[in-house]
Amino acid sequence: MTTQIDASLGIPGGDPAMLDDLAAWIREARPAGVRVRGKRAAAGEGAMGLGLVETLTVSVGALSATVELVKALHGWMTARRSAAPAEVVITAANGASVSIKASAPLPEMIAQAQAALEAAAR
Repeated sequence: MTTQIDASLGIPGGDPAMLDDLAAWIREARPAGVRVRGKRAAAGEGAMGLGLVETLTVSVGALSATVELVKALHGWMTARRSAAPAEVVITAANGASVSIKASAPLPEMIAQAQAALEAAAR
């Protein structure tokens, strides 16, 4: 994969605050070749500060970057085992998606994500 792929990260049935936490985790992990951006929801009337992240987008520029992204996702789910969701869904702009399950071994997670993002690059 040599083309940069933009994909969204989603947490099925998850608390919206989890996307904020995941975005912070990925930024702190600094996976090589991965950029993360969050689109914040408008804060409610009378609320102070920014709203929660409602959409989390990552840009992956190489196959090795996919590995780094999945390692960061795995680390986040492992570190927050009791509070983290059971899965994170990576969806490419063309609709190709993969569900990264917390119970799956890391090599399986990596292989699934690489296959989905390679399909999106075609």
